[in-house]
Amino acid sequence: WVATLGLVAVAALFLLGAFGFRMVVIEGISMEPAYERGDLAIVRESIDLFLLEEGDVIVFEQDGRPIVHRIIEIEETADGLTFTTQGDNVDRPDRPIDQDQVQGKVVFLIPEIGHLNLWLRGG
Repeated sequence: WVATLGLVAVAALFLLGAFGFRMVVIEGISMEPAYERGDLAIVRESIDLFLLEEGDVIVFEQDGRPIVHRIIEIEETADGLTFTTQGDNVDRPDRPIDQDQVQGKVVFLIPEIGHLNLWLRGG
């Protein structure tokens, strides 16, 4: 029973990666109440950045960790797009990021399923 469940989980991870998706466990509280610590975000990696809109939730890297925050402003510059993001539970925006820092868009959320991952990593 446990082995079957493990094989299903590995197959799901493989299929998600094969189709341009990845999973990110929400580690903090900056996106509460929409996204809570331990939720699992399904992220589409291959996206057309010009189709992103204010209000979309994206993933970008900061200090080696994935950050999941909402776009609050998009600017088109001579060098490309710049995104300003902010956590729903934070009172100030993040530093703007360049389009090459965007790793993907959150397209689905599975509540609470990431708690085991956090526990295994000691979080």
